[in-house]
Amino acid sequence: LVLNNEDKKFDVDNEQSPLKNLLKPNRRIKVWVGMDGGGNLARPPQDTDWWNAAPKNGLLWGNANTYDAAEDALKITSHSSSHHGHSFYLPIELDVEFTIRALIKNVKNALFRIFFVALYDAAGNCIRPNYRPQVVAQSGWTGHNTPDYSEAWLTYKIPSSDIQANYPTAAYYTIQLIADGSAPSEIYMKQISLKRGADYSFDGYEEWVPFGTFWSLDWDSPDDTLEATVTARDRMELLRKSTFQTSRVLQNKSLYELAEIVLQDAGLMPDEYIIDPALQNIVVPYSWFNPVSHREALRRIAEAGLAAAFQNRDGKIQIESFLIAGNEPVLEITEDDYFPPLRAPSRQDQVANEIIVDTQPLRPATTSEEVYRSNEPITIPGSSTKTITAFYNKTPVIEATASLDNPPAGVSITEATYYGWGASIKIQNTNATDKQVTLVIQGKPLTVQNKERALARDEASITENGVLRYEFPANPLVQTLAQAQAIADTLLASVKDPRRDIEVEWRGNPALLLGDRVIVKGKDYHVIRQDLEWTGALSARLTG
Repeated sequence: LVLNNEDKKFDVDNEQSPLKNLLKPNRRIKVWVGMDGGGNLARPPQDTDWWNAAPKNGLLWGNANTYDAAEDALKITSHSSSHHGHSFYLPIELDVEFTIRALIKNVKNALFRIFFVALYDAAGNCIRPNYRPQVVAQSGWTGHNTPDYSEAWLTYKIPSSDIQANYPTAAYYTIQLIADGSAPSEIYMKQISLKRGADYSFDGYEEWVPFGTFWSLDWDSPDDTLEATVTARDRMELLRKSTFQTSRVLQNKSLYELAEIVLQDAGLMPDEYIIDPALQNIVVPYSWFNPVSHREALRRIAEAGLAAAFQNRDGKIQIESFLIAGNEPVLEITEDDYFPPLRAPSRQDQVANEIIVDTQPLRPATTSEEVYRSNEPITIPGSSTKTITAFYNKTPVIEATASLDNPPAGVSITEATYYGWGASIKIQNTNATDKQVTLVIQGKPLTVQNKERALARDEASITENGVLRYEFPANPLVQTLAQAQAIADTLLASVKDPRRDIEVEWRGNPALLLGDRVIVKGKDYHVIRQDLEWTGALSARLTG
């Protein structure tokens, strides 16, 4: 984040700053992008004629328009079909942003855009009949506070660099609304003059799109600039820094249960995470983890379940299957929305027609054996208790039991906690003098036995392209042949055919999520990456 620091409140050495206790690492930051609800509204007064001006050169569509005082907006009454075009006459200024709000009743989805603007000089002569203004920002459709209404807005401007001569003092602009298959019962339009940098609102109307919750890293506020910067990362970074070391060997636990154990061990409450219920159907006979980060533990669980683990826009950790099927398109990105050129690179290097998945079945030893013995006698100070952390020679181990080899009188084990990788043993010495003991742990190690291989092949692709093999990484949570075969079959269906992706630079929509289905040039794509940047206006680079 680059922050305005004109008043020096973000200077880390400013003792008078009200933020002085916050300019440090690990401070929680929440980010939204949207329409600011505070400040004063700059817009034409109600008695101006832009709502329903007389037609000029026959451009005005939908003449049966009235001003609605309750909505403080133009009510469009000529909407007998699902496609609507409406023009309004209003004075404009160059390099000034204008925001238009549309409020539509009984509409599931709709398109909302400026089709063109006709620019006029002071004498009323048309100097640019089909000018497409620059759209600075645009929202998707959102629920209104009135039932059955949907709202959207867009902000546009006419840069002075686009006008070569004859400074325009008035313009028509045509709004194109396309409803979803049926005519809406009511349409309201409101135009608001918005100058860059000013506070603005829609008379209390607000739309905020959350980007998530983040934790600050380093702050920087150089003396020679009026800006301060801070980098922040989401909760997945916190999970990378914390360690899941309390793992025991668990029998017949689902991936859902394992994910819940890991998240709760990291200190998350049930309302701070969302786990895909489909993971309840994948049961692992023996599951365990070495001391690894909570993030790495989640990665292994997600990999074994063909799922993705991430922090969502609400700041919650979400684990869900990445198998996207049956969802409806949420957005169409048209030529008016993106900047050429549009790239559609092929992904031949990501094609595979033979998938190999090996199981990692764990089986315990039939009899208990020694899995740990202290290298040298352990000194226990007099009248004290000492905690020993022991790491097994073989991992994991079940049914572990710790004992002392011929301990002296007054020395004993008072507490033992066993994990899959080792144990934490407390030894007490009630004598007044130091004593030495040897710690021994017996248990049943689990080893990978009787591995099996799941194979999925597409013969048609092999005939055409030759064998393109992909070997799934060895994952200790993939232990049954049925689970391995399901992974192989699913991956083959996803990667056997050449894929053509799309890369587009466009105006962006902060409400768009990874995995959302969008339409570009009549074809369906799923969003796999979107780089968003806000520098007074929104821009984005999307990969689908």
